[in-house]
Amino acid sequence: MLETKRLLLLPWRTQDAEAFRPIATDPQVMRYITGGKPWSGEQIEDFIERQIAGLERNGFCLWRLLRKQQPGRLIGFCGLQPWRDRPGLEIGYHGVIVDRLVARP
Repeated sequence: MLETKRLLLLPWRTQDAEAFRPIATDPQVMRYITGGKPWSGEQIEDFIERQIAGLERNGFCLWRLLRKQQPGRLIGFCGLQPWRDRPGLEIGYHGVIVDRLVARP
C-alpha cells in the first residue's frame, strides 16, 4: 500500500471488478483510454488480472485509488506500467475525480 495526505493507493484484488465497473464503463472517464468506449466485463477482469500480475512480477502496477475520507469507494487508478511492447514505463491515472485530486495543492 502507498499513501498520500488524501489518498490510498492499494493493490488490486479480483473482487474489485464490481467497484471498478462504474469507472470503466463511464465514457467521460474512458475518453483517453478507449476514445470513450466503455469496457466490457471481460476487459475489466483482464485489466485487474494484468495489474495483479504486474505487481507480482515488477513490484508496481496501476494502483487502485481511494480517498482516505471514503476508503470503501474506488475513485480510479494511478501508477506505472510497461508501455505495450516498447522499453520504458507509462505513467497513468484515470478515474472519477482523480483529475481534481491530483490538481489540488
